[in-house]
Amino acid sequence: MRKNKRTDFNSANYFALTSSITPGNPIIGDLDTDIDYATTIGPVWGLQRTYRSKLNINLELGLGYSFDNQDSFIVPIVGFSLGWVIGK
Repeated sequence: MRKNKRTDFNSANYFALTSSITPGNPIIGDLDTDIDYATTIGPVWGLQRTYRSKLNINLELGLGYSFDNQDSFIVPIVGFSLGWVIGK
């Protein structure tokens, strides 16, 4: 913005660190588990595209370390979001 360049409809590739913490009890259904929680953390490579139609697409791929109160393991991280830009 300081260089008088437009930043709306910005698209880019990026590297980031992502994490998630989930409770062991299911929200829907009556699945019974011995897991109290699950945590995943890891680096991701992502790409974000915003089109003139205001459609926004985001994809993240990476490899993470996941653990719970019983075990730990390496897991793939995949994230996808589809959105709409509200405003100008």
